[in-house]
Amino acid sequence: MAKTVKQALQDKKMQLGLDVVIRKAEKRDVAALAQWMQEEDYQFLLSGPKMPTLKETKDRLMEQISLNTLVTPSRLILIAETSQGQAIGFIALARIDWRSRTCALEAYFAEKYRETPFPMAAGVKVFSFVFQELNMQKVYAFVQGFNKQSLALHEKYGAKPEAVLKNYIKKDGKYYDMYIFPTFRDITGFKDLPPGLRATA
Repeated sequence: MAKTVKQALQDKKMQLGLDVVIRKAEKRDVAALAQWMQEEDYQFLLSGPKMPTLKETKDRLMEQISLNTLVTPSRLILIAETSQGQAIGFIALARIDWRSRTCALEAYFAEKYRETPFPMAAGVKVFSFVFQELNMQKVYAFVQGFNKQSLALHEKYGAKPEAVLKNYIKKDGKYYDMYIFPTFRDITGFKDLPPGLRATA
């Protein structure tokens, strides 16, 4: 019998030892998170003021991670790591609306992992966590027009923007569009997951 796409991908994961774990950020993650947030490419992606000093960033993260223990936090930071415990990036769930069951998703991966299957595998785990454990109904991903790498990744996996906010964000003296990519939950938990991700869910 021919293998399904899902089986083939699972086999590929086994060959690569590819198994991503998603967990809530803890105090032990502050140093790594703060360092990532000081990277030039991370700061480039910010639409607001640049991140403060490393110490101030650590202090802010420590406060934020303490709030992760609340029953209804408005923001959650998740760590993506390999099964061997190597942190590869983080995913922030922002603007969490517990009444409407919606939130925005922001992700950042260490540069050496960006062209690997790890971000896609982490994405599957995050959607599973958001829809099945947090019971969210809809997740938004906001992608700036100047973030060509992220736009290309969404296109690669068949994601379509729900809306495009024209000339919405200013960067280095130039205005760019903002793309909004939605993912909905259904009874299976993955209603509008892009096809490239659905195959691995």
